[in-house]
Amino acid sequence: GNLNTEELWLALSACNIQLSKEAVENVRRCYDRDHSGVFEFDEFIQLLVECQLYDQCFEARLHQPSILTPLNRSNPMLGVSHVSAASGLITLDKTAFFSMVFAVPRNL
Repeated sequence: GNLNTEELWLALSACNIQLSKEAVENVRRCYDRDHSGVFEFDEFIQLLVECQLYDQCFEARLHQPSILTPLNRSNPMLGVSHVSAASGLITLDKTAFFSMVFAVPRNL
């Protein structure tokens, strides 16, 4: 089957990924490779794989801040120290993080 934007929003919400309707529309545009206007099975699987990778990196970084992940370029192992909380660093929760990731349409 296929998912329209509303159904995609519900599916992501069921996976505990809360995004605005605009962000979900950006997701649909990014992954809708055949420009059919709906999410087909293979497009949905690709999205879920990417979301799972982001989720694993987010959780790993949350539980072990020094771990090197694609989300952590300023790692002490690379010779760059972490920024202290007093420096005005903003910490994102998972919903804010996913909203930021999918806020801007992109070509895959």
